[in-house]
Order: sequence, then C-alpha cells, then structure tokens
Amino acid sequence: MEAPFSTLADLPHIDSSQLAGRTVYLVPVWSGSAWEIWLPVEEGKLVKVSIVDIIRSHYLAKEAVKADDVHIPMLEFMWQHMSWGPIAKVTSNIAQDFHQMATSAAKLEHYYQARDTIGQDLIATFVNSEIEHLLVVARSLFDLLQESMALFWKNYVRLLDPVAEKGRKERPMQSSFRTVILEGNNLRTAAEIARRYSLPATTAEMYAKHAPFFMKVRGARDQVVHNGTTPDSVFTTERGFCVDPKAPYFRDFQWTKEHHYNESIVTLVPWVAWLVGGTLEACSDILFSLSGQVQFPSAMSPAHHLFLRDPANPALLRLAEAAQGPHHWWHEAPAAPLETPSPAIAAITEQS
Repeated sequence: MEAPFSTLADLPHIDSSQLAGRTVYLVPVWSGSAWEIWLPVEEGKLVKVSIVDIIRSHYLAKEAVKADDVHIPMLEFMWQHMSWGPIAKVTSNIAQDFHQMATSAAKLEHYYQARDTIGQDLIATFVNSEIEHLLVVARSLFDLLQESMALFWKNYVRLLDPVAEKGRKERPMQSSFRTVILEGNNLRTAAEIARRYSLPATTAEMYAKHAPFFMKVRGARDQVVHNGTTPDSVFTTERGFCVDPKAPYFRDFQWTKEHHYNESIVTLVPWVAWLVGGTLEACSDILFSLSGQVQFPSAMSPAHHLFLRDPANPALLRLAEAAQGPHHWWHEAPAAPLETPSPAIAAITEQS
C-alpha cells in the first residue's frame, strides 16, 4: 500500500528527508514489543493500527521476530534503495516469487511425509508439478531482476564519462535477461556485455558468470512451458524422492557418491537446492555488483531490516541447508524449524 508524500513525516520508521522521489509502501513494523501498520484514511492522512500478528508478509524490524523469518539482502536493498514507483511494483513481485519457492519446498516435504496416504499413482505427478513450478519461478526471478535493472539503468542513472553516458542512452539495457547475455545463440563475454550496455566491468562479469546457470534453467523451463514435457520418472523410496541422474533435466548437475540411493537413481533434494540457491546467488551477485559501482539513495528505513514471514519458511531454510551438504535426503531433514539462519542464507547476507 502506497502512502502520500505529505503524510510520510508521520512515520517514525521512515526517513522522509531522503526519499529522492521513491515510493513508500506501507508494510507491518515490529516495534520490539508489538505489531503496527499505518493505513491511509480520508484526506490522505495516516492512522496507526495495532495488529495481533502477521502470517505471510514482508515486514520491517530491527531484528527477526522469529528464527525462521528470512532476511534476503537482495530484496531488502531493492526495498530500501530502489523503490521508485515502477521498480517498487517489481520488488513486490520478487517477494511473491520467494514466497512461491518456500511453498514448493514445503509441499515437497509434505508429499514425502504423506507418501503412503497420497499413493504411488499420484505421488510422482505431485512431485513433478512442483519441479515444473520451481523452474517457472526461477526463470521469473531472473526476468524480474532484469526488469528492475533495466528500469534503474535507463531512468535513474547518469554516468560521468560522456562516452559511456552516450552509449547508455543510445543502447538501453533490455528487460529480458536472455537478451542481455546472448548474441544470437552465443553467450556474450563480460567485455561484450559491458560495452553493449555501458555497464561497470564488475557487473558485466556477474552476468557472464551466471549466464550458463541461467541457460540451464531457461532450457528446462522452456521444455515445460513451450514443449509440454515433464521431468522424468520420480522414484519414491524410504529415504526420499529419487530421479535418474542421466535424465535431461538432471544430467548437468554435479552428482556425488553421497547423492546416490543405488547405482541408478539419486536423491532429488540437492538438485532442488541447487535450483533455488543458484537463482538467489545469481540475482544477488548481479544486483550487489552494481551497488558497489553506482551511488544509490540512502535507506528509507535506516534503523530497520526487511524480513519475509511465511509459514513455509522452515522448509525453505532446510532446503538451503541441503545446498551446503548436511542433508541430502528428506528423511534426514529436522522436523522442527531451524533455530538459526541456514549457512546458505547466511552466505548471501554477507553481501549486504
């Protein structure tokens, strides 16, 4: 919910003197002892409303209220420093994609726990549907990030180098991630990306670094969306769901001995963790490489961080643990939420 500029001085958590034309969306705030949210009333005024709790939302607080409330620096940076109207709408969509990833992680855990009730006739279809959905969401996150980058680079940047500034205006950055990294059917080098869009070398290097991962995600997603194909057979075992490591969807992953159930099939957990973690890492690397080269406006809420609350977050955090190696199988995942943030999420937070 957006607030009129004239009322923002009433918000104690917002620094209204440093907005630089950005949009402030009204989200719940944890004061340290209670939940509050400011809502617009007649004549553009804001009124503070106390709420009992939140279930699924992003919120502002000085520290996480619950251990499984996720802090994603990429999302916080966009909310705090890039929330001009068009970009703010994209940021909200990115938050929804993170919620979707958490939901899929939780559903996969539930399918394993309820496999006997669901039955063999349906379980593979259920698991395949989540694999397909995760591929679509991962592909969506790349393009949402790129849409934000393109809007920012076109509308809110001015380069001091006159030659680079001329190139920035004449060759606007595209809103499609694929268009940025590809020249025909070939991947552009970092130097080519930097020259084409007048980007800092470090940012162009991040595009080039993560382009191969994006192409794997794009290829699998296109098989689902455009060709109507589904992942290969899912095998239900007492340790978790397994797949054929030589199948087209999974053969590019670096399977290890620990991943094998037997000589023919491997646990699905590391591949799902790779898909989710790789997408988060790629998008974060690209965004933060630019933040180190371009001056952004000050944080809108400098005393607070942005957190994501979702009932499915514990499953997302356990999936992040799997990306680091401790848990390769669903039956190994702890039943209770993690008491501390996972190493995979913490590794991303170090960039902020």
